[in-house]
Amino acid sequence: NGGEEPKRAAYGEVRVRCSLRLLETETSPKWRYEQALCASLLEPTFEIKADARAGYVGQYKSGIRTLKNMQDNVLWAAGVAERAHALLTWAHPKKTALFCVGLVCGIVGCSLIPNKLLVAALLSKMFVKGLAVKLKGAKDISKLKKRPDDEVQLDNFLASLPTMPQAEVAQRHKRLVWTAQHAREVNRMRVAA
Repeated sequence: NGGEEPKRAAYGEVRVRCSLRLLETETSPKWRYEQALCASLLEPTFEIKADARAGYVGQYKSGIRTLKNMQDNVLWAAGVAERAHALLTWAHPKKTALFCVGLVCGIVGCSLIPNKLLVAALLSKMFVKGLAVKLKGAKDISKLKKRPDDEVQLDNFLASLPTMPQAEVAQRHKRLVWTAQHAREVNRMRVAA
């Protein structure tokens, strides 16, 4: 190039070093055996249908799935605990009052109604649900089972309570609105005066 430095690429350079090696051809080449052994150690195709964790890659994927499920469960539990904390600290007074009224009504109802009747009502509800599933003619009941309505309602109620970061953002927006309202009132007073 006549002593000039070559122009460099805007994003850097990539240097690749390759080496080729010719294998000796024998009647029973060792490299094919080693290649087949490595492939079988990584993910043996003949065992994948029988066991999803076959081979090192399968075991790695299984471990990653387990860790991901654990992380999701911990995040869900933390969210529920945070929302329960918001419920118990009266972060939303209307929802907490509704929860307390429901709790008091449940306690009064359970203390007035005999336990035998409560157990009989619960068992009859479970029997009617099971009978309805059987009448649908399903062979596999586990596919038809859904979460009870009470659990869904409780989840929706808890999900409507804000977490701490959501409450902080709401308070920040509320302060901005109050500041803007205050500024408008001050400007109105100046115009009127």
